[in-house]
Amino acid sequence: IIIGKTHCPQNKALYSGQLFNSTRIFESNKDIRTHFFSLENRLPVNAWNKLISRKFLLDKNLFFKKGIIHEDELWIFFVIQNLNTAICLNQVTYIHYINPGSIMTSSSKEKKNDSWGIILKEVFSNIDSLLFKAQFIKYLNRFNTLFPHITKKQKSLYLDVWQSIACCAKRNHHPLLAASLICHRAFFKILRGHG
Repeated sequence: IIIGKTHCPQNKALYSGQLFNSTRIFESNKDIRTHFFSLENRLPVNAWNKLISRKFLLDKNLFFKKGIIHEDELWIFFVIQNLNTAICLNQVTYIHYINPGSIMTSSSKEKKNDSWGIILKEVFSNIDSLLFKAQFIKYLNRFNTLFPHITKKQKSLYLDVWQSIACCAKRNHHPLLAASLICHRAFFKILRGHG
């Protein structure tokens, strides 16, 4: 995979913190994951600024999930799990124009929360032991920002995500973490997401 920088003429600060000041080569899955799952997320999620081997995508069965928005988020999670070589270029390879009528800018909050629930459930069902903590924290933080804003209709989906989170911790040999997550869920309304 080759990753370039993105430039947005309408908002020059939008992609200002991306990637590196010079070309960077990653030659191991652990190195790639370290940078992707860092809090700065220096490897971008979007699919549009990447050149990827077609054979790699077909061999690993890496396709977008249909029927959701933010599908890049789920797709890149699986790409990163399978990727062993990446080059990040210090040059703009994509110009992003924001379209006020696009799916991303016009989608309802409910559609976004539904999509994120599906994404998070699948992610937590597939987190593995390599850099477990970094992966877990990244997606748990996303979950915690979404959970206080779900509708009654979305409650069942997000309770399934809670179950996936606890199972993920247990599956990766973190029983104390699983127990603390169960307590966190029980007291979430009292803590109002600040637990």
